[in-house]
Amino acid sequence: MVRSTSTLLAIVASLGFQQFASAVPISGLDRGVIAYGLTTRDIEAQKPEAPSEVLSRRGDAASPETRGEELLEMHQKAIKTNIADSTTSPDKKDATGFDASDPLKRPLVFPETMYGGVHSITKIALPDWRVIAAEWEAVRDLSKDDMGGFEPSGRARRVKLQQSHDRNIVEGVYAEDGDFIALSTADPSRADRDVPVFELVWQSFADVAGDRVKNLRAIYLTDLASDEFKKAAGLNYEDAKQDKDKKVTWEIKNNPRPKRFQRFVGVEPVSGMLMMLMNHHQKLGNKEVTKIITMPAKGSKDLSKVTVALVLEDAK
Repeated sequence: MVRSTSTLLAIVASLGFQQFASAVPISGLDRGVIAYGLTTRDIEAQKPEAPSEVLSRRGDAASPETRGEELLEMHQKAIKTNIADSTTSPDKKDATGFDASDPLKRPLVFPETMYGGVHSITKIALPDWRVIAAEWEAVRDLSKDDMGGFEPSGRARRVKLQQSHDRNIVEGVYAEDGDFIALSTADPSRADRDVPVFELVWQSFADVAGDRVKNLRAIYLTDLASDEFKKAAGLNYEDAKQDKDKKVTWEIKNNPRPKRFQRFVGVEPVSGMLMMLMNHHQKLGNKEVTKIITMPAKGSKDLSKVTVALVLEDAK
């Protein structure tokens, strides 16, 4: 169901302009949306207020579960109506924004190469990931049974993107066979305002996996310390009467209470990963998230650090 213009504007603005008091280890749909999602120009066209006034209205935004429901509906619409994938252009000026009345009407256009000259972002291929990659610990800690029978492949590359030696924007492990992504850093606070981090993740993945991106089965977000995600996780654990040091699987299929799943989808970093999946659904072979696994860090009793795994299946 397509919502009204005002509702969609509130949802997209709420998803795109979240701010945190401190740097967040993982973030997906971030303030880069100002340039490549809902642009400042789009905001001015919809509202007479100055952009700063619009961005400050967090209290008027939809709840996380409503935002999550909207994102899931938009993702399904993109798949069922065969909406075109996002595209790229060698000219940064070609970047487009959402049509607030129908976010899927006009696919987004991103710069052809997000790193290099466009944003002065340096791409670094790191040494043997099996020795130094903390991300692999999270992948290994989740069993085949946890992941619905999925076992990650044994070959991957660890890639880091930075705008300066002390500004790592995205860091993670990408499977050469395309079956998984494991991120330890995707931090918009370290990037210029016009850098869409969720697209950086996609382009890094596509560079490593090539046409094998259709094999994607899992996205791991390691040691997540987002206050917003912690709050959503706390509500879900309390609703489900689960101890906050336990690993829990949340499913959407045949779920009489999808609110908890939707709540996770409506907050960072899961919302950004949904945007990435929606923007590139055709290249990915129309994948949808069917399970979200939350695994608190060892010794954690308050969900202050959580590894999140998104389990993907082919859309029916």
